[in-house]
Amino acid sequence: MYNIGIIGTGKFGYSFGKLLSNEYQVSFSDKNESIVRKLSSELTITNDNKKIIENSDVIFVCVDTPITNNKEFNTLQINNIVDDFIECFKSEISINGKTLIIVSTVNPFTTKLIQERLSAYGVQ
Repeated sequence: MYNIGIIGTGKFGYSFGKLLSNEYQVSFSDKNESIVRKLSSELTITNDNKKIIENSDVIFVCVDTPITNNKEFNTLQINNIVDDFIECFKSEISINGKTLIIVSTVNPFTTKLIQERLSAYGVQ
């Protein structure tokens, strides 16, 4: 059975993760500490993305990507999550064979750039 991680517990991340929890072990992460406190009674949730990365086989990124003044999606949060993957590797936490699925809306070629960054570490 796969362990599923959901990073971002907005409307979509929360609902999607709850649906997956009918079939899989699901853990959640959100950087907003008040959301973590609010949902801790019903979900396995943390504010530490690296714990989700370490303990999950498949990680879904469901974070907000607001539109900038340049009419592009702000993918800073996604890039921070990619940095968390690399920090896990540097901390000798195995990320080889993990699957990262970006559900958030992104700009063209964003996923290609992320794949190029993470493929060296064995992440799909």
